[in-house]
Amino acid sequence: MPMLVHDFMQRAVARHGDRPALVDSYGKLSYNELWERSARLQTLGAGRVPGEIPPVGRWARAPFAGRRPVFIADDKMDRPGFETVLALGGIAFSVGSEMAGLSGSFSQPAGVRAWLGKVTA
Repeated sequence: MPMLVHDFMQRAVARHGDRPALVDSYGKLSYNELWERSARLQTLGAGRVPGEIPPVGRWARAPFAGRRPVFIADDKMDRPGFETVLALGGIAFSVGSEMAGLSGSFSQPAGVRAWLGKVTA
């Protein structure tokens, strides 16, 4: 069975804690800090766990009711995720190239990290 992002991050936090998970020109984040920020983003309305889109019918019930889903991906094969989130009234962004019909795009992953830093700060 494939591992969800949530499961992967729980294992990485347990193993690596304060070791750097992301390093770029904006600075660095430890696995613990990345986990904390993703949890804050989740409470802003992303999904049940970071990296997971709950089934469409779940968005009408707690704890998802009234939240706005966000989907960020870098591949045209992610089109079903983009379309699902947009149909739910959410926002969808591509990374690396612009894709028609989305809320916007980021030219590089660093732009995503900067944006996430702003919305979760």
